[in-house]
Amino acid sequence: MKLVNATPHVLRVFDEDDRVVVEVPRAERPARVATTDVVVGQVATGEGAVPLVESRLGSVHDLPDPQPDTLVVVSQLVADMVDRDDLVVPHQLVRDDSGAVVGCRALRRTVGKFDDDDVDDCEMEGR
Repeated sequence: MKLVNATPHVLRVFDEDDRVVVEVPRAERPARVATTDVVVGQVATGEGAVPLVESRLGSVHDLPDPQPDTLVVVSQLVADMVDRDDLVVPHQLVRDDSGAVVGCRALRRTVGKFDDDDVDDCEMEGR
């Protein structure tokens, strides 16, 4: 199986011993979702006002065409916008001592939704 990285970041996959086992260079032209931001108000806080922005999502650009025996690594937003089973996202992120993401331990493909009543029986992201 071939991996194509369509993100603006180097893809590093770590094993359980924190060794890099796969490294794929970043995309020169990463897949992106076109967005238009519109300021719709402000959020008043004790420290000052924070602009509230709505992003309107458009089409996906620079996503490679599907290829046999190839998975394309994309951002979660790109994966959510396109219905293709060859798209995967970094999963189980690995962070350095300062908290910056340096890689992942797995790749994830979202295959469907489940009934919210089943939430007690599944793993909650980040918990």
